[in-house]
Amino acid sequence: MTIGFGNGVFYKINTTSLERFSEEIMSLFHKDRSLNAIEINAIDESLIDYVIDTDSDFSEYQYVSLHAPVRNYKNDTDSNRILHKLEKIHHKHNLQNIVFHADIIDDWDWFNSFNKMPLSVENMDKRKNFGKSIKDMGSILDKYDFKLTLGLQHCFENDPTGKLAEDFQEVFEGRVVEYHLSGYDEKEIHYPLFRTKQDEIISWIKDKGLPIIIESPFDAMGEQSLELKYILERI
Repeated sequence: MTIGFGNGVFYKINTTSLERFSEEIMSLFHKDRSLNAIEINAIDESLIDYVIDTDSDFSEYQYVSLHAPVRNYKNDTDSNRILHKLEKIHHKHNLQNIVFHADIIDDWDWFNSFNKMPLSVENMDKRKNFGKSIKDMGSILDKYDFKLTLGLQHCFENDPTGKLAEDFQEVFEGRVVEYHLSGYDEKEIHYPLFRTKQDEIISWIKDKGLPIIIESPFDAMGEQSLELKYILERI
């Protein structure tokens, strides 16, 4: 099984966003032998620059993905600069997936010009205007050869029956490249599954051979072990 955390899961207790790359935090993501994947959570361009400019090393992981900054992407100077920087990270760390939210790409033809990288788009939560439905995601995936990162917590928000999660995996069979996994709390949005006990979200994982990135945010170091144990006992 390929499973790991996004390195932003301690954002609640990090003093700065760069602290997610500290030795103390990063050591938590490979102390357990079950962990063999990581998703670099680059919430802004400064974190992209950090990964490029430092001796950050992710070679101990079998699977390395990156969550791109959440901003509007179009054919302008800023967007082109960020995508070219992501190309550098891809070549430096051999990324297997670069995740973009489906609702933030303003120019899909321009975005497609970077398709030599392993780009994927993620289905969206109920707060967003686009990317929640099969129809929305089909309008992208039927036209372009991007992969799909399936946000299971986002599926739960939009349809707690599980039908939407099932339909995504049936309609886009072979296109799903990664699962994002966490529990849901109406106030917190993403929340640890060991607290919410929403085992059905875990049960929606149809292909256990695909990488699973845990996105649950934690209030204290050590909770990641509780979350991992809870998930592994139910997969």
